[in-house]
Amino acid sequence: MSSKWESSLGSWWEQQGTWQVFPPVSITPSVEVQDEAEGADPRVDLRHASLTVSRDKRTVVVTARLQQPTSPTTPNWWKGHSLPRPGIAWGLNLDGSAHWQYVAWLRGDPNMGAYGFVERGQEDPSQVVSPAAASFDGSQYRLQFPTSCFGGIPTRIRFTVYVQLYDDSGEGGILGGDYAPAWGTFSDWFNLPVLAGG
Repeated sequence: MSSKWESSLGSWWEQQGTWQVFPPVSITPSVEVQDEAEGADPRVDLRHASLTVSRDKRTVVVTARLQQPTSPTTPNWWKGHSLPRPGIAWGLNLDGSAHWQYVAWLRGDPNMGAYGFVERGQEDPSQVVSPAAASFDGSQYRLQFPTSCFGGIPTRIRFTVYVQLYDDSGEGGILGGDYAPAWGTFSDWFNLPVLAGG
C-alpha cells in the first residue's frame, strides 16, 4: 500500500469517523457467479460470489467463498510489500461499460482481522468514498456498505470479483490470484427493487 494511499484513507476516516454502525438489513434475492475449481493454490481459488441490495435500497451486500478459506489475520493477507495489496476486490459497474466504476475491498490485518472500504473506480490516486463493514465467518467473506457511496441510488449493478494473497515467504511475493466469473467478465445485472409508491 503506498504512503499516498494510506494518507488518503486515513484522512478520509478521520474526517468521516472510523467506526460506522451498519444496522441489520432486509435482503432481496441476489445475483451470483460460480467458478470452477482450478489448479491454483486453493487459498486463492474463488468458487462463488454474490451481490444483493436491501429492500429499502440503502445497503449493498457482497460475498465471496474460496476453495480453502483462511482468516484475514493470517500473514498471507497482510505480510508483504507487493502492489496491489492482497485481499478480495469486487469491481462494480453501474452503466454497462467495461469499467470498474467502484471497487469494494475486503482486506486483512493481524489485529483487526477483516476490514473494508469502497473507492471510486481505479483512479490514481484512489478516492475512498465509504467504509464497509467486513466479516469472515470461517467459510464466507462478506462486505456491507451504503448505496449512498455511489452518489445516488442506482437502478442496476453488476460485478466481477478478484482475490490475491501474498505467498508464505513473508517477502511480498504473490501466492496467486483468481477472478470470478472470469477476467473481463461481469455477473448478470442486479436490478434494484422498485418500492411501492416510489
